[in-house]
Amino acid sequence: MVSITAVYQAVLVVAGVACLGIAVYAWRMESTRGQREVIGLFLAIDVWIVQALLTTVFAGTPVARTILKSHFFGMTLVPAFALLAALQYTGREKYINGWLGLFLAIQPVVTGVGVQFQSVARQAFQFGAADPSAFYGYQVTYGWFLFANVIWAYLLLALATGLFLEFAVRADPVYQRQATAVVVGIAAPWVGNALFLFGPAPVDLTALGFVVTGFAIWWAIYADDLLDVMPVAKRTVIENIGAGVLVLNWQDRVVGLNPRGRELLGLDDVSVVGRDVVDTLEDVPEVRDAVGEVRDVVQRAESEVQARGRDLRVTATTLNDSYGRRLGRLILIEDITGQKRRQRELQRQNERLDEFAGVVSHDLRNPLSVASGELELARIAGEGEIDDLDDARDRIDDIQQRIERVASSLDRMDAIVDDVLALARGGQQVQTSEELSLQGLAERAWANVEAHEATLSVENDTTLTGDGDRLQRVFENLFRNSVEHGDLGVTVTVGELDGGRGFYVADDGTGIPDTERDAVFESGYTTDDDGTGFGLAIVEEIVEAHDWTITATESDGGGARFDIEGARS
Repeated sequence: MVSITAVYQAVLVVAGVACLGIAVYAWRMESTRGQREVIGLFLAIDVWIVQALLTTVFAGTPVARTILKSHFFGMTLVPAFALLAALQYTGREKYINGWLGLFLAIQPVVTGVGVQFQSVARQAFQFGAADPSAFYGYQVTYGWFLFANVIWAYLLLALATGLFLEFAVRADPVYQRQATAVVVGIAAPWVGNALFLFGPAPVDLTALGFVVTGFAIWWAIYADDLLDVMPVAKRTVIENIGAGVLVLNWQDRVVGLNPRGRELLGLDDVSVVGRDVVDTLEDVPEVRDAVGEVRDVVQRAESEVQARGRDLRVTATTLNDSYGRRLGRLILIEDITGQKRRQRELQRQNERLDEFAGVVSHDLRNPLSVASGELELARIAGEGEIDDLDDARDRIDDIQQRIERVASSLDRMDAIVDDVLALARGGQQVQTSEELSLQGLAERAWANVEAHEATLSVENDTTLTGDGDRLQRVFENLFRNSVEHGDLGVTVTVGELDGGRGFYVADDGTGIPDTERDAVFESGYTTDDDGTGFGLAIVEEIVEAHDWTITATESDGGGARFDIEGARS
């Protein structure tokens, strides 16, 4: 029959191998925070286990007495490294310095050296008669020096346990599991030691408790990536970064999501840790699809999407360990709405430069050529001898007509210059906004339009936020378009779009053919010989400068209708 001692020794061997394995694993994680503390903790535990194992092997012999003296070395190192690991793991690494190291080294050094002197060793424990049934093979009486060391060790372990428990209460679920596993691992040998020294246990259960320690922390490492994803990095870097950070493990389950990521994805009140990323992002399919497209990315991939009214850049980076094994993925979600707005503004500016070049080369050149030609003909008409009074009258009439044509060309050039300036200014991004009444804007703009027999009807009022001067120009140009291209008694209607999406301007005139509804917004497009063709182009520039959109369609009365969407109070 296998003896209890053999079972005890076998369990110690298992615990020692497990703890040594964790120390080796931590050593391989070269860039991991807390690596040294974890290695130190489990090497100290292994020292304790080896000492306990040798004590049972040589129980009842002088060797057991010698080993018991060195037992203090492991007993004093374990609590010290446990505290250091707790400080590192819970984000209090600033307290780990040379002074703390010196303070924690005092007990192991003093105790380890002290027990080598007989007078001090007797204050720790005294051996009595040989007793095969006793744990050490001798009757042992413990003294105040040992209990002083035990109390000090308990204090350090209590402090470490408290740090882990406090962290577990306020951490995300994945870190709660980690911290809980560590607490169980620390508490098990602590309880076992107390039962041996102060309770009914006939054998030292401390080393057996380390079996629980080894497997609890081993589970935390492999199940929840204790050494791969440190909470300190999450709190000090990820939570404070300006972009959203989504951390996935190798199974594409969510390990962490920072506050900015929750805001961008609309997940402020949703528990996401541990969920599959596809399920987590079901309400933002654009981002979900972008993340899915780069699922098998080797190193880094990037895409841009529009979601929840924002332009987002989604960057996926593979996370590998030092051996190249895939640990998971880091998804960076950046709000590039402002950047995209500036790009669109730059594109509009470039387009306006092209338009201005066309105006200079064509639109202004035509009336300038007319004016030059008429002036030359007027000059020729004034030369030569006058035959009689009738000839003089004819020449004067001819010159006056030509001067009128010159004046008309100059007026047209002046109008084109005004419209080009309005086009340039209208497309500039809106910097200052104010709350404006839709009805008030429409009525002020109508007062500046030669309406003749046309009438204005404002169906309802609402509040807009924008540049008042430029928005008034929008209404003026739309009203002029209706009056100049509609019937004599055209009615212009202004109202709010359904659902508060914006507003519209409609008339009951002749309308705009389907094939020309996009072309009407092009610079220089006009069906009126006296028009410049910039009126609706200016409207579109001002609307887009507010980040709104405008579309031309047919009104209920068969006329033209312009819907401006995105305009909200």
